Amino acid sequence: MNVFLMSAILSLVFNGQSYASENSHHHHGANSKTTETKPAKKFIADKDLREKMNSILEAMLQLNKTKSVTEKKKQVITTGSGVESIVQDIFKSCKLAPDADAAIHPILAQILDGADMLKKGDEKNGHEKIHQALLKYEDNFDHSGWKHSRTQ
Repeated sequence: MNVFLMSAILSLVFNGQSYASENSHHHHGANSKTTETKPAKKFIADKDLREKMNSILEAMLQLNKTKSVTEKKKQVITTGSGVESIVQDIFKSCKLAPDADAAIHPILAQILDGADMLKKGDEKNGHEKIHQALLKYEDNFDHSGWKHSRTQ
């Protein structure tokens, strides 16, 4: 019963996109909460999460630097696959406190949605989805040295 209830809640949280819960082997207890607004105090991003989020940001920045149309099409798909792989690795190695863990999962689900769009060649919408997720990450997590612009 609890698994069904959590699945229903996650489906609502992810706007019908249960991609993250289907592909994550990481499960939460009944006390999980998702964070939709900025927390009073930011969660601490551990070293592993910081490194992986930096990798996602770097992949997106590299995609922005590609000028050749032919090369860009290939790189959009490759970037989508790479970002998806990084997020799956975050799910597998996640060791955050329960509240921080609950806050990162909707952000990661949004990144996965964007990565899926990139893999399908939809650079504009995929990039925007990931950009918004990275902004939400910045709002919710204390990540020293994080350099993501609200105008990217």
